Amino acid sequence: MNSKWYWLIRQKYRNLKFQIKKAAFRLNERKESSERLSSFSRIVIRTLLVQVAINLVLVAVLYVGDKLLLSAMEIFAKTQTDPLIAALSESILVDIVIGGIGVAGVILGLYCSNMTSVYSSKYTNAPATISSAFQRDVVTNRCIKQITGYIIFCVIILFGCLIGISFSYVSIIALLFLTIRMIITFSITGNRMYQLSNTFNISDNLYPEIYSAIRKISANNHFSNDPNFQNHYQKICTKQFKILQDIAAYNKDNPINQNPAMLSFINNNLALISVYWGVKEKIHYDSFWYRSETQYKKWHTATDTEISLALNTGVSLQAMSVIKNRWWFEQDLLRINNICVEKLCAENDLNTLYSYLNIVAQLSSQAMESGCLLFWDNVQ
Repeated sequence: MNSKWYWLIRQKYRNLKFQIKKAAFRLNERKESSERLSSFSRIVIRTLLVQVAINLVLVAVLYVGDKLLLSAMEIFAKTQTDPLIAALSESILVDIVIGGIGVAGVILGLYCSNMTSVYSSKYTNAPATISSAFQRDVVTNRCIKQITGYIIFCVIILFGCLIGISFSYVSIIALLFLTIRMIITFSITGNRMYQLSNTFNISDNLYPEIYSAIRKISANNHFSNDPNFQNHYQKICTKQFKILQDIAAYNKDNPINQNPAMLSFINNNLALISVYWGVKEKIHYDSFWYRSETQYKKWHTATDTEISLALNTGVSLQAMSVIKNRWWFEQDLLRINNICVEKLCAENDLNTLYSYLNIVAQLSSQAMESGCLLFWDNVQ
């Protein structure tokens, strides 16, 4: 055991054993990393396959349109299509495709740069609900989908030209149209990024869902009469109200020059109440749209035994009943507005407060007409 060869072989064996363990460890790490990224890869592959399928159908339709147009031209002109003209049109198409792919790539890069800049400056420290709403913005996601779809369409056209498929006037016109649409899409996306630099504008995607829920719950059809859908509509609004509340709380420390955006935000909430009061009478009084809340006994209505038990055990008085809160919608929105109003009062921004109170005064007349005057009077 003390020989030189023994220790040399022993060292080589240990080194080999360590290298094998190291390789196995790296393989295991790569496997775990690939598993963590598998969900993202599945999303990419699914999106790619859907886009390829859609654009293949579009290319097939354009190809058929080209053939029909060329056939019609030959019938009316009673001559065969000049091969030189066909080759020229195909050359123009290839040039447009290559240029379009380059422009689309630049536009996509600029969009990602703008999005990263806005996110890092405004949404890095925002609550998760606001950051998630930014990522799910309908306008930007739709525009990105159009740009990526355009790139895939151009690649399919280019591949078709390489394998000898002839495209003509219809395809050229369609490609020019899609190219112009892509450029307009980028202008819309850029403007939307500018709007989203103000976090109040995240609410633009929330209000349509709330209005849709109000319209559906008051439609008096088989959906609005179903307790499951009634509760579903209520949960939709509750979820959106949570995001609106986070937006209000996140912006309560904004400088005073952003108060006009805050005024627009709280006025939009009052507009929701106004629309809701216009249809509230159509909602059945025991609908699951109204939140169920537990009502507890008051101290002056409880018995001596109940009061003694509550004081000795440190618990609340026994629940008396479960009631429907018919004012939860208004209460949630006004609670959100109160966060903003407190900020305006603290900054002594009288002009903004005056504008807001004018809208509140206009809403008071509607409260009387819709039978909500008692609630509105208690709020005031």
